[in-house]
Amino acid sequence: MRPGEDAKLAHAAQLEHSYMGRAGKMIEPALEPLGFDWKIGVGILGSFAARETFVPTLGVIYAVGDDADEESVGLLESIRRDTWPDGRRVFTPLVAFSLLVFYVLALQWHVHAGDAEARDEHLALADRPSSWRSSSSLTLRVS
Repeated sequence: MRPGEDAKLAHAAQLEHSYMGRAGKMIEPALEPLGFDWKIGVGILGSFAARETFVPTLGVIYAVGDDADEESVGLLESIRRDTWPDGRRVFTPLVAFSLLVFYVLALQWHVHAGDAEARDEHLALADRPSSWRSSSSLTLRVS
C-alpha cells in the first residue's frame, strides 16, 4: 500500500457512514440501473442545491479536496480507478452519458416545477455555462 492509502481508506469509511453517505447508500438501488453508485448519488444529492457542487463533492468523496474541479488530476485518477465490488469500473462512457442525460432532464423538471418568476430567474442563471461545462467536462474526461 502506498503512503497515504490508510488515511484515504479511513476517510472513505468515515464518509460512507456519514449522513450523506447513508443517504447515498439508501438511494443507490434506485440509481444503480443508470450505472450510478452511492458516491455518484451523493454528488447528485449535493448538486440539487447547485449543479456546480457535483465535481467538488466528488473531490471530497474521493479524498482529493473540496476545491477539486474538472482539471484535478487526483480526482480524475481516483474516478478512473473506482470499481464496483465485482471489479467492474464505476465510471464508463455509458455512465458518463447517463449523468449528462440525468442533468438535462433534472434541469427540465426543475425549470417547469416552479412558478413563472422562478422559472425565468432559473433560465437566466442557466445561461451561465460553468456548471454544465464543469460536470460534462469531467464526465467526458473520465470516459
